[in-house]
Amino acid sequence: MKKFKIVSLFILLAGSALAQSPPTSKGKEFYGMVMQNSGSVGNGQYFRVFLSCPYTANAEVSITDGSFDQKYVLTPNVVTTINLPASAEVTTNETPQLKAIHVVADTEISMYVIYHKPFSSDSYLALPVTALGTDYMAVSYQSSAQSFGDPRGSEFGIVATEDTTIVTITPSSSTQNNHPLGKPFSVTLNHGQTYLVYGNANDMSSDLTGTAVSATKPIAFLSGHDRTELFHAEGASRNCLVEQIPPNNTLGTSFLTVPYAGRPSPVPDYFRIVAPYNNTAIQINGTTVATINAGKFYEVSSIAPQQILTTKPVLVAQYSQSETDPSGNYINGRENYLNWDWDPTMCIIPPTQQYLNDYIFANSIDTAFKSNYVNVVIADSATSSLVLDGVAVKTPFKQITNTGFSYAQISTGQGSHHISAEAPFALYMYGTGPADAYANTGGAAFINLYQGNITVSLPQLTGLAGGQLYIPLTIDSSQNLELAGAKHFHVVLSYDRTVLDPLDTNKGVLAGNNNVFSFTDTLTDTIGVILTQSFMPTFGDADTIPLVIDSFTVDSKNVTVNAINGQLIIAGDCPTIPTRIIYIEPPTLSQNTPNPAAQTANITYTLTEQGNTNLTIYDMLGRKVKMLANAVMQPGTYIATVDASSLAPGVYYYILQTPTQRLSRTLMIER
Repeated sequence: MKKFKIVSLFILLAGSALAQSPPTSKGKEFYGMVMQNSGSVGNGQYFRVFLSCPYTANAEVSITDGSFDQKYVLTPNVVTTINLPASAEVTTNETPQLKAIHVVADTEISMYVIYHKPFSSDSYLALPVTALGTDYMAVSYQSSAQSFGDPRGSEFGIVATEDTTIVTITPSSSTQNNHPLGKPFSVTLNHGQTYLVYGNANDMSSDLTGTAVSATKPIAFLSGHDRTELFHAEGASRNCLVEQIPPNNTLGTSFLTVPYAGRPSPVPDYFRIVAPYNNTAIQINGTTVATINAGKFYEVSSIAPQQILTTKPVLVAQYSQSETDPSGNYINGRENYLNWDWDPTMCIIPPTQQYLNDYIFANSIDTAFKSNYVNVVIADSATSSLVLDGVAVKTPFKQITNTGFSYAQISTGQGSHHISAEAPFALYMYGTGPADAYANTGGAAFINLYQGNITVSLPQLTGLAGGQLYIPLTIDSSQNLELAGAKHFHVVLSYDRTVLDPLDTNKGVLAGNNNVFSFTDTLTDTIGVILTQSFMPTFGDADTIPLVIDSFTVDSKNVTVNAINGQLIIAGDCPTIPTRIIYIEPPTLSQNTPNPAAQTANITYTLTEQGNTNLTIYDMLGRKVKMLANAVMQPGTYIATVDASSLAPGVYYYILQTPTQRLSRTLMIER
């Protein structure tokens, strides 16, 4: 049975985290870009950066190709609007270009970007460099029908913040440059370069939602659609979609969604829940609706507020649909679509774990948007403390059933605003006009929510000189490595070279009396041996030597490492032969058959030494499920039969522990 946490716990989480000044949407340095928007070209086209701050601030805004570079003084609580040149738009597909928007300020500011062409607009909250990461998931939408003659595609954009950034992209559908679904490809970017990836506009099933993007250094990542409809395809009510996406290690598991305001009749909004991790269960309003794997998404529509809980972190996007009535038809006919004020738009929904209690935000100052709003989601007990621009909010709040939260849809004026409360809350800002709309998150915290830990060890061994000895490095325990963003490890080991003569290709590097060995490899949460070295013990300077882990590091700052050194004892002299000889072969542990298993499975293993032997199955939380062997056993080949009928479908692992070795494999149960 899947376990879902309750929202009230996350209020405490957010409050305690905020006391530690985590990264938020405010910052001193930002990177962004203008992705392709295929709205009409002509009067009224613009690309704008909005900067706001409660204090006087100095900021410099530039485009990294040198075509634009201006300095500004920000007036407190007033939006500073920067009009970028038309050349800022990135339209060349899968080509590195110096087209990044780069903003540097002398104090923390908020930044929003809006791009507008007649009847095609959207905006995004820009994230400061302190909130950027290296792993992201794309979220977009499928394309409109081709009947109106100009098919468009989903898209995403990447901005490099450092030189020699290697970005690996695993598309969830074919790209315009014919990169196939599921086949990774890589590109190397330098500081300030952008990279636009465009979906196959001629394939209506092409949808880049679920594409995985991984980089060796922090990047800014935007995702959306050039121009599309939701959810009908009559052709008039289209809009571009864009948001800057938070990195995977800041995603959460608890979300509250509420409807957009400003429409003449209530219509459903659409939601996509995108999974970066396998086996992610989704619960909506108390009912489990799906379990999805990495790169997949679940889509749902709702006219009412929702509580979304998941077992692993996800990305959630909310979409307003095209200008339609509840039955999906244009209001009073397609010919009257300009009489109504809204259009498709996309907004990232922050998790409850990342709510803030204070925001500076800026609604659009463009006259194309007749109405501007913010949606607020806040704890029931804190509604009376909400203050907007120095005045207590009088807009009625509505409770979100069985969550302890309420929401309000607040009409706001154009320009900069300050909103705060005694408890953390969510803020979404949006605006509507004739066949046009924009929406974006008002702000959020970007705490790395997942702390991992790992314990690695070298063994306690006894050996005889002249033979072959295997020394394994073992993961004894691990937790949240994937969620904390740890994908690779680097280990440095050192042994007394007068006692251990390396037999492998890697002979190490001499350092005094020691041989020092370095290894780098991929890392998973699986417990077991991650590397094994082969040596011949010799008559050296000692009969007992330490086996030392000089360092063990992973590519995430959010993982605690515990390293346990080992020891080798050379046994006493053998009276009948002049050398001490032992040959220690490692045991073997075969993959279970069948795999996956349904009712029964057989596990074959071979022992090469006498001694205490244990074979046990564990679930993915490290809990012991079945013990298959636990006795003093002789060398030989054994077969253990697993009764899988009592195990729930899912992923397990089994571990073989001998006196000197530990091996593990994964067991899949499917029905």
